[in-house]
Amino acid sequence: MSTTPTAFTQLPEAEKLRRLLGSPLRVALLAILRRERDESLDIETLARRTGRMKSDVENCLKALVDMELLDLGYNAEKRTSTFRYVPGVRDMEQVIETILQEQGSSLQRQQEAHVKYFEGMIGTDEKMLVVFEMIHTVAKSDIAALILGPTGTGKELVAHAIHDLSPRSRSQFHAINCASLPENLFEAELFGYEKGSFTSAHRRKIGRLELADGGTLLLDEIGELSLQLQVKLLRVLENRTFERIGGTQTLSTNFRLICATNRSLEDMVARGEFREDLYYRINVFPIRLPSLKERPGDIPILAREFLKKFCRENDLPEGARCFADEAIAELVRHDWPGNIRELDNVVQRVAVMASGEPITSSNLRMVLGNGPGIAVARNRETIKTLKEIEREHVVRALTSLSWNIKAAAETLGISRVTLYKKIKDYGLERV
Repeated sequence: MSTTPTAFTQLPEAEKLRRLLGSPLRVALLAILRRERDESLDIETLARRTGRMKSDVENCLKALVDMELLDLGYNAEKRTSTFRYVPGVRDMEQVIETILQEQGSSLQRQQEAHVKYFEGMIGTDEKMLVVFEMIHTVAKSDIAALILGPTGTGKELVAHAIHDLSPRSRSQFHAINCASLPENLFEAELFGYEKGSFTSAHRRKIGRLELADGGTLLLDEIGELSLQLQVKLLRVLENRTFERIGGTQTLSTNFRLICATNRSLEDMVARGEFREDLYYRINVFPIRLPSLKERPGDIPILAREFLKKFCRENDLPEGARCFADEAIAELVRHDWPGNIRELDNVVQRVAVMASGEPITSSNLRMVLGNGPGIAVARNRETIKTLKEIEREHVVRALTSLSWNIKAAAETLGISRVTLYKKIKDYGLERV
């Protein structure tokens, strides 16, 4: 039976606090502010730290302010409210310490996931905060999740975050890229095989279905699966049993399925390229990741964070590399077809080129392929086909990277197998 507001006010202070901190988000916010008690943090910062919607964070903070656990301040420069932990209020410190210890393992798991994954999905755009909220929501359950979004938006990062925030986090996470394996190898990777089941099967191989038992299985680029493999996958999802290739023993498996794709599965179903029954099996909880172009306000934040990461990884002082304002404007103007992955790669390359001076728009244009000596078609009246544009983009990436296939594939946000296929399809040759 729920407690009425009047009854709540009549409860002892410690009991009020315990009920208030029954919310995982309130606990997380209190833990952050208590850990950084000398700092005043705003809602935007706390939303990013917790990976939650600003409206939810605001409501939880208000409740903590009402209990006089936090001081409410104001940042005149940012024109936003700030919050700071008030230590020792009404002798509640020991109660708070006890509650935080009781929820220690859950808090620790959330903090580790935020550092490991949410910092890699940095963003203050409301679209990304919605994604963070959906990750937290779906992680609590065991239902199938489908992560949608263009190449390079961080779909695998989201899948890892869901796993690490879920009750299955102590078990293994396994991933298969459906686009990078031929059909026969994919089947062997998924189901495993028995020794002697085919010529090169010199020993038994345990498949990903078996390895992911108790954990999570990610099928990346699931739209690339053939119809024949779709049927076999559907059978596993229906009864959670399978046999290794060449085997007769029926094995059971209990895994959480997450799928990811940059293709429109609905359109594929309409064209008969993807089974409708499988589509409904995997599309229980869809999460759509926005492209970088859809959230231009996050580009400066991401670029500066990637630059800090470059400095850390190369044992440089944090301020050893920085962007001039003109360079930030250049980054925001760029289309970023490869999304976050492309931005990260561009930042790393331009950081290598730059010395101690601020990175300029000229430095960026060299890396982006718009520098001196590279002809760029501008203001053309004839609209090119998508195929022509893609061919030019592939050529530009290969040329600017001296035909380094690995680096070009990473920049374009595709696999090396896909890049080799495009080189063949477009008849490209190194000059």
